[in-house]
Amino acid sequence: MNETGPASDQSDPDADGIPNLVEFALGSHPKEPTPAPGTLVRNGSTLEFTYWRSKAALGEIAFVREFSQSLADGWSEVGGMVETILEETTDLQKVRVTTPAGTAGRRFIRLRITRR
Repeated sequence: MNETGPASDQSDPDADGIPNLVEFALGSHPKEPTPAPGTLVRNGSTLEFTYWRSKAALGEIAFVREFSQSLADGWSEVGGMVETILEETTDLQKVRVTTPAGTAGRRFIRLRITRR
């Protein structure tokens, strides 16, 4: 695997802030700027994180959803998350992950993408 140059996992040829590995995992094009890859909304006592992912990436990419009460405190996987496939195309799945909103007033989410 080439780990340098414009085709490397961490390269960002379209300068949209999303590296090639993430573009592959989410099914976006590495040479076309991509808007924010997901949305987070509060729905009553739950948080709903929705994003698209590439079906081709499922066998080689780990999609790890992590939450934090504070950006300074670090990240952790949270038990009790429920994943639902909302929609499918030939190449993509629209995924919603729900988790309790918590009581701290703030909750952050990130989607960590790594090769298996």
